Amino acid sequence: MRPILTGLCALALLPASAQWQAIGTPSITTSAGGDPDMLSVRRVWGDSIMDRLLLGGQFEWITHDGEPVLGMGQAKWDGTQWDSIATRIAPVAGTTLGFLRFQGRLYSYGEFVQMLDGGAHNKSIARLNEDNAVWEPLECLNPDTGHYLRRLVNIAPSDTLYATGYRASVCGYPNNYVFAYDGSAFHEWPLCQLQGAADDRVFHVFTFQGIWYMTGHLINSGQGFQEVRFIRYINGAWEVVPGWPSAWYGFIEDVSIHNDTLYVCGEFSEQTGAPGNNIAYFDGTAWHAMGEGLGYPSDPMGIGAGRMRWYHGDLYVTGRYSHAGGEDRHGGLAWWNGEQWCGFPSVFEGDVMPGTWPEVRDIAVWRDSLYICGSFKNLQNQTVHQVAQWTGAPPDADCLFQGVAANDPKVPFCVHPNPSEGLVAWSGMPAGAERVRVCDVLGRAVLDLRQVPAQLDVGSFAPGTYAVTMLARDGMRLAMARFVKR
Repeated sequence: MRPILTGLCALALLPASAQWQAIGTPSITTSAGGDPDMLSVRRVWGDSIMDRLLLGGQFEWITHDGEPVLGMGQAKWDGTQWDSIATRIAPVAGTTLGFLRFQGRLYSYGEFVQMLDGGAHNKSIARLNEDNAVWEPLECLNPDTGHYLRRLVNIAPSDTLYATGYRASVCGYPNNYVFAYDGSAFHEWPLCQLQGAADDRVFHVFTFQGIWYMTGHLINSGQGFQEVRFIRYINGAWEVVPGWPSAWYGFIEDVSIHNDTLYVCGEFSEQTGAPGNNIAYFDGTAWHAMGEGLGYPSDPMGIGAGRMRWYHGDLYVTGRYSHAGGEDRHGGLAWWNGEQWCGFPSVFEGDVMPGTWPEVRDIAVWRDSLYICGSFKNLQNQTVHQVAQWTGAPPDADCLFQGVAANDPKVPFCVHPNPSEGLVAWSGMPAGAERVRVCDVLGRAVLDLRQVPAQLDVGSFAPGTYAVTMLARDGMRLAMARFVKR
């Protein structure tokens, strides 16, 4: 069942206490008693099965209540205290870049080395034995060589996990950029027969509407194109994805498939021929920009989007940017509600780690709260050391408030009942409203009426989240609220 959206009144104001706050009172350091500014937290991930918030990055110790706990690039928060994820019988040293669940089991990946009994090493891919809390290699070691697989991919959950990275060998198979993993064994992936340069790498492989796609950085692939970032397999061969240039500065950093729509974000722009500015979506027929996208006007070459997460029907995007939808959003975190870009009432670029970009690196949802990590030390005059939780009102309220005019804040505009299976009505009607428009989560108008009825029958709408916008005669937007159609 879809969650009930809160904060749906267009003028619900954020309380003065709304803020980001530190998680507990820890510092996370490179060594016991070390400088927390040297910490590099790269991933934050909510594990609903373990019911823990997991951190990944490059650090050694988690200091909780003055006591250092060895983390070695990984940590977990249970709502009360920080701890290591696993018993360090086989320690992991290096940088953890991600976690995922596959067939119910927890995996980690990144740029770490796992030291095993007998002197053997396993590189960058491990699975947690939750019976004894020890990270273990998969059935075949990922060799500790100069070029190796360093990412695990399972987009729009399927029955196969993919190990991707540099051209390497696993289980004695010939070198390749991609290997399939079924939960008990690695297998060659027959579609990946590209012949690239030594430093080439693959990020993501996935299917969308029956077609295989691949992202990465491939040069001299032997397929008739060079230096590609985004390709698909069709009619027995790989080709550049239509609507995209064959090459551009940057990469596609994250991929999401939601409601049969493909979203990608990373480092690309409309100026180089991409269909959007650092983020775009594909509906199966054509690529679309999402408003003006994401940008950093003071340094256009130094920006990009990093990670995408869905929360209450909205798409949240982290990265290195200051503007979303053409407006200053304070940098690094914004969300798309299907019609517009929205931002938090917080400054992210104020106090950052020395020598780093102002950047929000990742976002997670855990226990129905938002958590972020990034290159910040303070938020709203609080010391948070790169990890923070949003404890204020649901952020939808801030976005809706920014887009409303000529309404009475004492009588906010609301749609009810919510969720609904049939008729919906509204309260708090703004003065001058003469038109009503209903859009789906992609911003597509499903209804546009030149007069405002007392109620609306949405029984024929497909299940999902919809935005109801009240407009003046000249089309000026007066108020907006959302509802869920069951």
